[in-house]
Amino acid sequence: AFLWGAGTAIGELPPYFVARAASQAGNTAEELEELLEGDKESQSRMDKIKLTALSFLKKHAFITVMFAASIPNPLFDLAGLTCGHFQIPFCVFFLSTFIGKAINKVSIQVVFMIIAFSKDLLSNYLTIVNNFSPKLADALQANIEKKQTSLFAKKDLTATPESEPIIK
Repeated sequence: AFLWGAGTAIGELPPYFVARAASQAGNTAEELEELLEGDKESQSRMDKIKLTALSFLKKHAFITVMFAASIPNPLFDLAGLTCGHFQIPFCVFFLSTFIGKAINKVSIQVVFMIIAFSKDLLSNYLTIVNNFSPKLADALQANIEKKQTSLFAKKDLTATPESEPIIK
């Protein structure tokens, strides 16, 4: 799992280097240029959020990138492009990406897999969810049972999932 995380961190480097090279050559994306040079009073709420995020990234690059890398995020390439454009040092970008993906994200996914494949832990989790939102718990349980049925239907296994609900 650690090597997988390291590999994904290395895989995030091309967008970073492309944006860094473009920034060093003096190129700026039109949208970013308009956002940075636009009139502060006529900006939309989304533009203000973008500016706040960019400001936070510039001041706290390590923590921002690490957090973005720690969650399953298909748009993480944008973090690499942004960091490259703003000349965030390579060490900061790579180390935060590495820690976020190889340690944090892997740990989160391992815990999720342990809960998903442990009947007792899954039952406890669904009971907790049921205390807060019975509808959500029912939807989760139905989805889990559907996935279990499709998983066991594809293989000829002697052990089959029990038909009784997980929440008792």
